[in-house]
Amino acid sequence: MAGKLNKVLLSERFMDKNHNLSGIVKSVRDIMRKDAGVDGDAQRISQMVWTIFLKVFDTMEEERERQKTKTTIALYLKRLDGEIGPQILKV
Repeated sequence: MAGKLNKVLLSERFMDKNHNLSGIVKSVRDIMRKDAGVDGDAQRISQMVWTIFLKVFDTMEEERERQKTKTTIALYLKRLDGEIGPQILKV
């Protein structure tokens, strides 16, 4: 089940911010209903909420890393420009 669930959560459909959340929940719910190890709606709901939380948290972490990388590159280029720029003008 985890493989199928991860496939849904990692799909382009899930990643599309304009996609209907109820469609995602339906897809996940249908997958979880087929799993023999999940008993009842209460267990499915708690697992679904936890999985979606982890996905959102992971996406936020990825965005934070991208911003950190962009900032690091910008600072490096600014420093590089400050060290090399005046030397180029002297030559």
